[in-house]
Parts: sequence; structure tokens; C-alpha cells
Amino acid sequence: MSLDGKRVVVVGASAGIGRALAVGASRAGADVVLAARRVEALEAAAAEAGAGTPVPLDIGDAASREAFAAELAAGPPVDLVVVSVGVADLRRLAETDDDGWSSTLTTNLVGVARLVDGLLPALAPTGIVAVLSSETSRHPRWGLVPYAASKAALEVVVAGLRLEHPGVRVSCAVVGATQPTEFGARFTMDQLGPAMADWRRRGLFQQETMATDEVAGLLLGLYATALAHPGVGVEEIVLRSPSPLQEP
Repeated sequence: MSLDGKRVVVVGASAGIGRALAVGASRAGADVVLAARRVEALEAAAAEAGAGTPVPLDIGDAASREAFAAELAAGPPVDLVVVSVGVADLRRLAETDDDGWSSTLTTNLVGVARLVDGLLPALAPTGIVAVLSSETSRHPRWGLVPYAASKAALEVVVAGLRLEHPGVRVSCAVVGATQPTEFGARFTMDQLGPAMADWRRRGLFQQETMATDEVAGLLLGLYATALAHPGVGVEEIVLRSPSPLQEP
């Protein structure tokens, strides 16, 4: 896999799949822009890769999004944008207040939709925008319904972008359970206990999770190949562990 000469932007590059994507793209020869709120984490990822430009971005803040889009538009065209962001609280619908809904939707849906719209002018004519979603969008889980709803709505936005921007390759990657990531870092054991019991009872646990580096490597390989074949769109892919489901 080679991304020599390609300009790649990874949003959510401070941790998890986004970080692995940014590091992998840099090592494959791309000129990578690493974006997230935590600048120190971005700098650490760039240091590990031996290359890359960390740029602070708060996807939930309009001014931050606009400044980021303007900075990208001032440089060379972008060949690949990957958006790998997601926040979640683990709580029942009845326990999710207006602030909880607003925070989840601002980051996972509105922020992503507005950012992608702002980045389209910086995209190369044969470029790709790839947005990561979650398998929970198709199989909601107890305690994660607002998160799943935000991801399901995001998939509709991705489909809408294709309708409104014919000729632009917009891809959605639906990703299953992957480790290590920072998703769930804020969950407490008091929350996780009943949630995991319910997920297992409903057959939503697989015996093994996917490895973060392997997921990132597959996505980079796929999109690097697609960049070499500009007449082919990658509209949607689903990545899940091939392992059997855990017994209830």
C-alpha cells in the first residue's frame, strides 16, 4: 500500500482508529493532517509516525470548524478525508436529559455534517470523504440508544451528501467492536454491569473484538486502492469480527 504524494486528513486522530489511521497513512507516504481537540495527543501520534501536521479542531464548535476548513483550503487539494469521531454516555433513554442529547448529537452528527460540508471545497476532484459509523446504528444497545440514533442519522447524511454532490465519492464505514480505543472510557462499572448483561442476553457480543491497527490497515488499504481507481465509488462497507457470538 502506498499513499505517496497524497494529502490525507484524519479527524479524530488523537486516539483509537483515527490515531491508527493517521499513523498508518503517514508511514505509507502521505502528507497527513491530524485533527482533534487534544493537541498533545496529536503531537504524540505524529511523533510515533515520524511525520504529520497536528492541527487543533473542536468539531462541535463552528468557529473551530471554519478555521480548520480555511486552513486546508489554503493548501494543496485533499485526496482523502477520514472522520473518526464519536462520544457516548451509557444510560437509559429515560435518564438522558436535554444536555446529554445535545452533546451527543452535536459531536456525532451536526459537527460531522457541518465539517464535511465545509471541507468539500478543499477536496481533490478524485478525492474521497470517508465517515466512520457504528454497528449500533443497525442494532441499538441498551444504554447506547442516543449514540446509535446519532450514528443512524449520520448515515442518512452521508447518503444525502452523495445526492447533493454527484461525482464526489463519499464513503461510510460501519465498524463493529474494536479494541483498544477510548470509546467507553467514561463508563463506570456500575453502568457497565447491567448494560453488558443485557447485551450478552440479546446476543450482541462476539467472542472476539477486532484489533484497532487491523481495522485501520484495512481501511487505508481500501481507500488507497480506491484513490488509484477514481471511477469506482466505495459507498458503504461493514467491518465486524468474524468470531462467533457469545452464548447468552
